Amino acid sequence: MLSPISCRLSAIEQGWELRTSGVDMRDLLGMVVVTCETNRSSTLLLQDAVDSSPPQTKDVHSDGMLLDMPPPPRLKWAIRVDGPLEPEDIDALEQACGSGTCPLASEPRTVSAVRELDGGGTSIRARSRDQLLLVAAHILRSHVKGSIRPRVQDVTHPEVDFMHNLMDRSGAFNLRSIETDVYSTWIDVGVSTRPEPGLQPANQSVIFDFISGTWHGDF
Repeated sequence: MLSPISCRLSAIEQGWELRTSGVDMRDLLGMVVVTCETNRSSTLLLQDAVDSSPPQTKDVHSDGMLLDMPPPPRLKWAIRVDGPLEPEDIDALEQACGSGTCPLASEPRTVSAVRELDGGGTSIRARSRDQLLLVAAHILRSHVKGSIRPRVQDVTHPEVDFMHNLMDRSGAFNLRSIETDVYSTWIDVGVSTRPEPGLQPANQSVIFDFISGTWHGDF
């Protein structure tokens, strides 16, 4: 059974933040990369202070997977920057993050910044609200693909407008596998968009049609 998933989108001073739980960090990093609008970006991984390993950079495949670099046991920040990262850029970002400054504020070229939260879950920050809505769309797609395994079925992610409508009520949604029903030609995903924190019973549903490859919602 899949883990419950929660997503909450909110405005911050430098842009937007999507807080998630129940999603694997490696998968999240891939989702952030594929929603990035620039092809010239670099990724910087900063480990927590308890790990003495130096920061590392690595190119990323077009499919969004990090090459030969699994996330460290405790990831402090994964920062996506538009353009190359010089040693002085890495030093400046490391110092800023060490002082508690958001990478979006310390480096104008920062496109997105991902970090593990102390209480569990993940924070994804970006300047573009649409980028984070697309990340949420990929999370919903991943939930559907996980729900229909081992069935081989192409599943597209919802469009930004669809996610905007889904999250318009409270800025959040929660998914539970017990409220997801798979049929021969479609899947019905129960979604909670209640404003209360924590996992709540579904109050609406979204449907992905296997035949047409389209998403539908009652909003």
